[in-house]
This record gives sequence, C-alpha cells and structure tokens, in this order.
Amino acid sequence: MKIKSYWAGSACLLAGFLSLTLVTLSGCSEENPPRSLQLLQTQVETVELKVAYSQGEGLPEYEAVKAFGERLREVTGGRYALELVSNEELGGELTSLELVQAGKLDFAIVSSPLMENWNRDFRAINLPYMYRDVGHLKRIVSSPLITKQLFHSVEDQGLTVLCAFYAGQRGIYTREKKIRVPIDLKDQKIRVQQSESLMAMIRAMGGRSVPMPLSEVRTALGSGVIDGADNGIVPYYVLGHYQQAPIFNESGHLMGIDLLVINTKRLRELPPEVRKFIEEQIKAVADNEFALFQTAEIQVREAAREAGVQFVRSYKRGFREMVRLLLARSIESPLEEQIFNLIDSSYDDPVMEWADLE
Repeated sequence: MKIKSYWAGSACLLAGFLSLTLVTLSGCSEENPPRSLQLLQTQVETVELKVAYSQGEGLPEYEAVKAFGERLREVTGGRYALELVSNEELGGELTSLELVQAGKLDFAIVSSPLMENWNRDFRAINLPYMYRDVGHLKRIVSSPLITKQLFHSVEDQGLTVLCAFYAGQRGIYTREKKIRVPIDLKDQKIRVQQSESLMAMIRAMGGRSVPMPLSEVRTALGSGVIDGADNGIVPYYVLGHYQQAPIFNESGHLMGIDLLVINTKRLRELPPEVRKFIEEQIKAVADNEFALFQTAEIQVREAAREAGVQFVRSYKRGFREMVRLLLARSIESPLEEQIFNLIDSSYDDPVMEWADLE
C-alpha cells in the first residue's frame, strides 16, 4: 500500500487546513498581477516547474506550496505553474537533492539535515535542544544570517535554499519499549535520516542510529529491522507508523526544519519578473506553512491518542546532558559559530528585532 493511501484515511482530520491555505498568500499579493507579469499572459504554453516532496498530498508543506503554485499560475496567466510530485515518486529526499543539483529537477522539499552533505554549516540549525519554541525557531530561520548567508552558501554547487518550513517537534516512537531516560535507548535501533549529525545525535542519546529513507521505515518497523524512529507526530500518524510503533516518546530533541530548494541556474534563467515574484512571495509561503503545521500537530495528536497511541514523557534534561558534548564538538567554522551564538543568546528573548539578527 502506498504512503498516499495512509494519508487519504486521515485527510478528514485536517480538512480545516484548506480554509487557511490561501490566507497568507492572498494577504501579501496584489489584487491584480503586476504589469510586468501581465506581459507573460499572451503566452499559452505552460512551463511546469517540478517540485519533489517525499511525503503525501494534503500535508501542510504540500498545501502551502500548492497554494503558491496556484498563485504563480494566476499571476502569469498560466505561463508558469508548479507540479508537485509526492510520495517519493522521484526518489528519496537525498536523491531529489541530487536531481535538483544536476538540473534534472527544479525544486525539492527536503529535511534540513540533508543539506549538511553539501555544506556542514547547516549543522548549526539542526542541533538538538537548541530552540525554545516554534516562535524562536521561526525568528532564527527568517533572520538575515540564515536567509542571506547560510541559504546561499551552496549556490556554487547548484543549489539555492528559498525558505525554511516547520516540520514539527520530534520525538522517538518505538515498537515496544518506553523511552523515559537515556539508558532506555541502549541497544535500541533507531531510524534517522541520512545525515551525519542526526546519526551522531542518536548515538549521543544512547541509541544505535540506522540511516534509512522514509519510504522504508514502515516495513522496517513491522519486520523488526529497527526498534523505532525519529520523527514528528504528524508524519508518524499520517504515514501509518503508529500501527507498528504505538509508543510515542516525547523527547522533544529537535524542532524539525524542512527546506524548499531550487536549482540555482534554473532560478536565474527564469524571466526577471517571475523570479522577482518568487523571491517576494516566498516569506508568505513559509508563514502559511508554519501556521498550517502547528494546527496539524494539535489535530493529529488527538487522533493518535484516540487510535491507541501511548504518549510517554521523556526526561529531557537527561538527554540534553547526553548531547552537550556533541554540541561543543559540532562547531567548526566561523559561520557555524555565529549561528550557534545567535540561537543560544536569543533563547530567552521574547522578541528579537531584525537589526539584532544580522
């Protein structure tokens, strides 16, 4: 059974998403297409820009990008549009990034830790126990240090990061064992994404890390190849993983970050008006996704509880102590140090001004 079928069974839970989807984008858009974009409306052939997405239709990221694609089609009079390809039909996230880099794919929505394979500085935004809450995370990934430096640091390799999405607070879900303290993770085989920092994190927390594409996780859980996996509550539920791993341990070790990445050459070759539209509207896309995902977490948590999922409170302070040395060893470059200091110094700040973030 495909991933999409699991999501279809849960779609009614998140029907409220659709009423939110266009609010942010329409609020930031002009009533009529800009004059420069109207010139494109004499064209009739549609250029479909492909977007690879590893998960299913209807999820917050999918809906936010879909709404953006509809707006792009509207303002260009059908000249440009986005085609979202979900459920790893173009391969896993790492494969998608490689296709984007090679110019064989326009966009990909991928987990931020995978970008460490191109630039290790991305580790600085993916470290465990670094963000106070979603608001803190959003301010950091919207800051000039991230958007103007880190996100553009891989352009010489053919990749441009357009924006960051919220992918939920992560926990460790397991088949049989409750994970309350670090010793409980001993010898537990935990799936992580194909990222060096995430593998190191699980090892530091006391477990055995098993890198694996998302599409293989459900089968691996069912067969006992792995004992559990690291992910957020939304994909855990809508992908059906709760059926094989009914214990969700709330370690809260990471605030998940996904990235919308485009081929750098493709972006530069777009008509100036289209490129400008994308760059000006991308913040609205991210704002919309953050709102959608936070709503999803609330709704899915209740549904998971009703489906019999056991939620276990983990001793976060103990796990935080376990990864302290990992944090210290992760900082190697000047940019990483700047990002680490920005996150750490702003942890207790209720509000941060943009001038303080540069």
